[in-house]
Amino acid sequence: MKRWQGYRVFSIFIFVLFVLACGGGGDGGGGDGGSDVDDEIDISSDSAQGRIAFVMTDSASSIFSGGLSNIGIINADGTEFAQITNDASHQLYPAWSPDGIEIIYSASNVYTGYIQEIYIMNADGSAQTKLTMHSKDDLRPAWSPDDNMVAFDSFPSVGAIPCIYSMDIDTDTAYLLADNWDSHPDWSPDGEQIVFQSMRNGQFDIYVMDSDGANQNRLTSNQAADTAPSWSPDGSKIAFSSIRNGTNEIFIMNTDGSEPSRLVEGTSPDWSPDGNWIVFVSNYNIHIINIDGSGETNLTAGYETHTLNKFHSPSWAP
Repeated sequence: MKRWQGYRVFSIFIFVLFVLACGGGGDGGGGDGGSDVDDEIDISSDSAQGRIAFVMTDSASSIFSGGLSNIGIINADGTEFAQITNDASHQLYPAWSPDGIEIIYSASNVYTGYIQEIYIMNADGSAQTKLTMHSKDDLRPAWSPDDNMVAFDSFPSVGAIPCIYSMDIDTDTAYLLADNWDSHPDWSPDGEQIVFQSMRNGQFDIYVMDSDGANQNRLTSNQAADTAPSWSPDGSKIAFSSIRNGTNEIFIMNTDGSEPSRLVEGTSPDWSPDGNWIVFVSNYNIHIINIDGSGETNLTAGYETHTLNKFHSPSWAP
């Protein structure tokens, strides 16, 4: 695949602030299973199915120092825990291809000065291929439903605030979508819109825009940070992280921002393919919970003795 050459640069201060403010790497606090979510989405399956990719990090890991972050996979029933990469690098933010065959992610290592670039690999960790090749950070990729585009966070100039770009995977053509403290994109199931987080008004809130960057609209307005949005598979709901009650919690709202309802304590939500479950992070473990608030399960309990024993940034395979 051609290397897209281009536009980016990086500010450590802004990047650290940006990562800490986002839901992707936080421990999320302890899940309590309590829920205020109403039953608007039909619950049709009794048990969670499929595979979940996530980041495995050692306790000393830092994007800018000598720790490690690799990628693992576990079944939604907690079986077949596996580390699929074993590289001396920081591999972050895995996201599945629409067909569930490949995983896109960002990675950096000491040889690149810990600059994050976007990579793609098979779901078993093989055939790792770099998609971007720039002087500074591209990270947190999201695959479009039609398999043609990738949206991601970027820092396009020295001292820049985070922006969102999309890239045509075949032509390597990049498009600036949002450039005002904007990050963490996620596509609507029909590919027509992108939900994202932004600090353009002095605090992190959830916004939505057309897939070409037009019609940017604010969905939440809260004194506390609302981050890490994730669109439901049927397109009717958006899950997100919030600290509006003083701790990290998962909320679910309508796609127009109405009726936000608390689900559980935690961060970094992602939906199951059937829309009945949410995977999230709590105390650096990967949990799942039914959207009615029942069935919370710690999938990575018992794996704390692994060398890379802090787990975060989950992504549920389609």
